[in-house]
Amino acid sequence: MTYNSHLPAIKGASSSFLNEPIVGRFTLKKMLAVLVALMALYFAWKFFLKKSEKEKAAEKAAEAINGLAIEETNLSLSQGDINLIAQELYSAMKGVGTDEDAIISLFNRISTKDDLLAVMKRFGTPEYGSWWLGHKYLDLTGWLKEELSGDTLNSVRNVFLNYGIPF
Repeated sequence: MTYNSHLPAIKGASSSFLNEPIVGRFTLKKMLAVLVALMALYFAWKFFLKKSEKEKAAEKAAEAINGLAIEETNLSLSQGDINLIAQELYSAMKGVGTDEDAIISLFNRISTKDDLLAVMKRFGTPEYGSWWLGHKYLDLTGWLKEELSGDTLNSVRNVFLNYGIPF
């Protein structure tokens, strides 16, 4: 008897273990397949079908932002400027690191309450975070609170409060 003659016996033993009935006609192999299928359904429901509390909160925030009353005659910025400021604020805060100087510079361009409201509305509620830290959808004030601290946060907070906008 050679060593190679034992291989089929070992292969047969391992495959018969998975195919032996555990309960009734259910084998370990079938039970594992059912478990994997149930887990796949759960994750599909959780990630693709079920709205998370964060998404529901983001929808409420988006509705509130979209409902902001902006007096067009009080705008000192063009729509192009508003779009540019909102995009540049996002760029200054996304990813690793925050460009605080750019944020201060952008807020210095805002001259009226309606300018600020228009920038907030245009900024919207983009997704904040990463797949390993978790995602949340925040408005401009939420992003600023997450990204800034100290004197920079206080300076930006004062802009909002000077215009009577809660921060």
